[in-house]
Amino acid sequence: MLEGLGALAGGRVRLWRFDGRGLRVAAGPDPGWSPTIPRGPGLVPTPSGSVWLEPVPEPEGFWVEVGLNGEAESRAAAERVTPVVAALLDAERQRGFIAEELASRYEEIDLLYAISEILGQTVRLEEATQTIVRAVSTVVGARRASIMVFDEPTGAL
Repeated sequence: MLEGLGALAGGRVRLWRFDGRGLRVAAGPDPGWSPTIPRGPGLVPTPSGSVWLEPVPEPEGFWVEVGLNGEAESRAAAERVTPVVAALLDAERQRGFIAEELASRYEEIDLLYAISEILGQTVRLEEATQTIVRAVSTVVGARRASIMVFDEPTGAL
C-alpha cells in the first residue's frame, strides 16, 4: 500500500508508530535506524538524509515519513498522503472492532444454541439449570455463577 502512496507522492513513504519510547517502523521497509521524535511536522535528519515527518491526526501516535528531494516538495507530499494514511488506519481500527463484535455475537449465538439443546434433552429443571449455568460461565469467563428463580405465589427468590 505504501508503495502506491509513494508513487503518488513521487518518493518514499514510510509509516512510524510511537511505542512509548521512540518511533518504530509500522509499515514500509525498516531502514535500520529510528528518527528523533519531532514536536510537530517538519524535516528530521537521518543517516540517509533529511526526511519530512508529518503526524497522523487520528489515531494518535503515528507519523508519516516522506523522503523527496526538497523540503517544500516533501511537505506538500506529506500533506497529500497523511489524510489517506489516516483514513486507512481508521478503516483498519473499525475492521478490528467489527471482528471483535462478530466474535462476541458468534459466542452468544453458540451459547443460545447450546442452551436450546440442553432444554430439549433434559427433563429435570434442576439438571438443565446447572448445565446452562456452566455453559454461560464458560462463555462469559466467570469462575462462579448462579441462577435465581422467582416464586411468584410466595414473592420470594
